Amino acid sequence: MEPIDPSTSVSVDLTDEDANEEITLSLTRGQLQLINEFLSQNIQPRGYEMIAFAFDMFKRLNDALGVNEDTQTFGSNPGE
Repeated sequence: MEPIDPSTSVSVDLTDEDANEEITLSLTRGQLQLINEFLSQNIQPRGYEMIAFAFDMFKRLNDALGVNEDTQTFGSNPGE
């Protein structure tokens, strides 16, 4: 695995109020599945706050997709 280049990594300030503002967005099921799959394969949360953020995000994505939590966890690859 290649080391992460800090200059190209995405950073989210979880203490910023705007980061916790809930918004409503309309996507097709295919678009949401693509986002979910991409994030499942590429997210690398570090630290408690980021792990909690990622867990909550995947729970919301899976709820929107109607995925059973017992069969899908973040970071897993379906079909393996």
